[in-house]
Formats: sequence, C-alpha cells, structure tokens
Amino acid sequence: MSTPELKTRQPSGKPSWPMILLAGCEKAGKTWSAAEFSASDLVDRTFWIEVGEGSADLYGALPGARYEIVEHDGSFQQIGYMTRLATQQPAEGKPHALVVDAMTAVWDMLGDEQQIIANQRAASKGRGSSGDATITMDQRNAAKKRWGRLLEVLRQHNGPVILIARLEQVAVVGPDGRPTTDKTWKIRSEKNLPFEVDAIVEMPRPREAYLTGVRSVRLQIPPGAHVPYPDFTVERLLRDMGFGELETAPRAYATPDAEAYAASLAGPEHERLRQDVHASGQPVQRNRPKQPQTDEWSTQDATGAGESE
Repeated sequence: MSTPELKTRQPSGKPSWPMILLAGCEKAGKTWSAAEFSASDLVDRTFWIEVGEGSADLYGALPGARYEIVEHDGSFQQIGYMTRLATQQPAEGKPHALVVDAMTAVWDMLGDEQQIIANQRAASKGRGSSGDATITMDQRNAAKKRWGRLLEVLRQHNGPVILIARLEQVAVVGPDGRPTTDKTWKIRSEKNLPFEVDAIVEMPRPREAYLTGVRSVRLQIPPGAHVPYPDFTVERLLRDMGFGELETAPRAYATPDAEAYAASLAGPEHERLRQDVHASGQPVQRNRPKQPQTDEWSTQDATGAGESE
C-alpha cells in the first residue's frame, strides 16, 4: 500500500491585515475611532456597514473622513451579501478597510430571529402565551452557524477589518453560581468573538483605551494584561503592529468543514470505510469527497433571496 502524499509549505512570515475589535461603553469613542481611521493613508476606500446604530452619517463630518456607507435592508441575508460584495471590490496598491458597527447588534438580531421561531413553534403546538417561549439548543446552534458565516466573509477580506461592539459591566458570578457585588467588563457579542480577532481594544470610559489582546510578532503584551494605550488611534495600533512597512499576505485560513464529513457518511464510501476500519482495527487514509463550492452570499442576487435557514 502506497503512502498518501503529504502536502506541506513553509510559513511566509508575512502578516495578514488584522481584524481589530473595538469594544467600548456608550459614548467611549469607538465609532469615532473607526471613522477617524478612514482618513489614514494606510488604506484606500473604507466600507462602513452599520447595523443597529445611527451615527454613520454624523461622523462623516470628521476632518479627512472618507468612508462609504454600505446600504442594506437590515436583514441578516443582505448584511452578509453586501459585506461579501465589499470584500470583493478590486484594490490596487493600498487595501480597502471594512467597518462593522456594531457586531453587538448583529448577534442580538440573530437571537431575536430565534426567539420569533421559538414563539411560532410554541403557538403551532397550542402552547402560545403572553411570554416568550424557550429557545432550544438546535436554535442556538443555528444562530451560531449564521454568525459563523459572517465571520468567514470577514476573514477573507484582504485589508483591515474594524469590528465594533459594546462593553458592559456585569456582576461577577461566585463559586456557588450566584451573582456577587463585584463587577467586571464584558464584551456583548457571541462569546467567541474575542478569539476570532487579531487585536482587542477596550474603551471602558470616553477616550480611554486599553489593549487587552494582540496577535502580532512586532507588538506583544503579557497574557491577560490590560495595557493602557494613551492617545489610541486605529492607525497607531496598525503601525505599532508593523503595518505600513511590512509586506503583507492574504489571510491563510482553512475553514473547518464538518458538513463534508457528514455528507460522506451517507454514501457507499462510508460503508467501505467502515469495513476497512473493522478489518484492520485502525482508520485508513481517504480523500475528502469532491463537492462543488457553494455560498449563498456570492451566488444569489442582492435581495438575499434563497437562504433557507
């Protein structure tokens, strides 16, 4: 039996343009900072995707601001589709920047969608009431899947991505599972968002910034640190990370694909694989079934029609 070919490559050592999370309390300056960045000579065009906010037009008056507001109808389908179109705009020389204000509103919207579905399910079974029905685990997973689709689009953008979210004070839960009188700051979004980005800037008070996480060879902070960042600007952070002088490369990212494996279990190949494993006592190497690449946000029209979930 021949050994399957192992494909490898050497790391390029080149950074990709980062995804930066600006998380702040109300009126802390997070949206101002993103609008201010659009004047930077690090980028060409800046596409501004506003969800649940209302200040995009206002901050266009900032000196040098030159972002473009991406129009959509407020539905998740069109937000995703228009975000995809923004990432596909051709760039020559300088990259385009992308701003989403706010990711908090996107996550809240996905939760509201599932609450509506839960209420409709309860009503169809004659269990309707004046209160909201319980959102089930399969619905939570559906919301996370839709959230993940948007993040996949954002990861594929070859330019800086600025994500804005709310930062809120919440009670610390004690060992007994009950809230205590202590307070801590928490980013209001899907809980894994801080893991997905390359840098996190928290703004707990107006014009006060702290760097709480960064993925960079040039700029490093101790794990779990809360480093003050006086006179913070998005451009300064990017330059401290080496952007503007380092050669960049598109983000290399292999999307986990559980659906391809699940699809393979339904065909005759799965039965052959099962028999081989049973006979040998160990798994055998196989090629992933070839499937056409599909993406509803790159194949449907701008109305968002066709999404079935």
